Amino acid sequence: MRTPLIAANWKMNKTPKEAELLIRELIAKANDANGRDVLICPPFTALDRASRLLENTNIMLGAQNMHYEDAGAFTGEISPVMLKELGCKHVIIGHSERRQHFNESNEFLNKKIISALKHGIRPILCVGESKEEREKGKEKQKVQMQLESCLADVSGEEMLNIVIAGTTGRMGHALLEGVIGDAELHLHAALDRADSPSIGRDAGELTGAPCVVKISADVIAALQGADVLVDFTRPEAGMEYLAACRKTGTKLVIGTTGFSTEQKQAIADAAREIAIVLAPNMSVGVTLLINLVQTAAKVLSEGYDIEIIEAHHRHKVDAPSGTALGMGEVVARTLGRDLAQCAVYGREGVTGERDPSTIGFATVRGG
Repeated sequence: MRTPLIAANWKMNKTPKEAELLIRELIAKANDANGRDVLICPPFTALDRASRLLENTNIMLGAQNMHYEDAGAFTGEISPVMLKELGCKHVIIGHSERRQHFNESNEFLNKKIISALKHGIRPILCVGESKEEREKGKEKQKVQMQLESCLADVSGEEMLNIVIAGTTGRMGHALLEGVIGDAELHLHAALDRADSPSIGRDAGELTGAPCVVKISADVIAALQGADVLVDFTRPEAGMEYLAACRKTGTKLVIGTTGFSTEQKQAIADAAREIAIVLAPNMSVGVTLLINLVQTAAKVLSEGYDIEIIEAHHRHKVDAPSGTALGMGEVVARTLGRDLAQCAVYGREGVTGERDPSTIGFATVRGG
């Protein structure tokens, strides 16, 4: 889930002294902005003072404009190198007032965006239609044209080209929001099953942020020019994505769970040819937990019974969950056991005394 950004464009207002007074007021109140990023873009004359005042605060500093060149004979302009030294994390590009009063074209803005990304500054691209265009119903075409022109050639080293599989699913939706909301990532393609009613739709519409990328079922075509495919779907679909990535040499991130032994072996074989990240859970907390479980298994190797009880929502389709199995695999490996031989999945009836060498799993689903 992307963090909402509250950005204030001060335009041509506030002298350096006036800016300092306002910034001090904002710092005192910024702690109330929990769960939100706060950004201010004062005039160029106040940037140096603002940069010093905002050190060690949760308020970020941005600029209202920049030239795409690092230096040169451009009277009245400011470069990305200068902004970066002042501590600017963002820059506003393509504001309607710049387009209207200074005749900045989409092609000119495209150069600025590429330059900002090259220097690690996040561009805030402004797009929009005129009142006349909106009344004629041409607002979508206008915004799409601005996006396509301003973001032309914005890829490769500047942005990581991401393909998301299972776009309309729960995780697919979350991944869309994350990728679209990250200035360092570019949604290269969005995939879904061939019979999905969303095929042909703008993927960004699912998150309320149209992005020009249409949802498709053509995996090979989607991977052309992509850096990585992210897959949080089902094991059967995951095997198709694995084969396509192997064929095209595309990196692969797999968060899908429920793979069979044979499917896991196929992933391991493919990992000899392409880079693959496979994890049953991408949470930092769960990763830490698994490491703690491994430590506990080493220390408490004798005289303790191992039972893993996990609960998930009713939409979870596999059991035990990949996270629970991952914990079991770590414990078994640490103790020198084969999980396939020692795992017990649920108990019912008169089961007899518990075998101390087993690793038990119990599953709860609901809510």
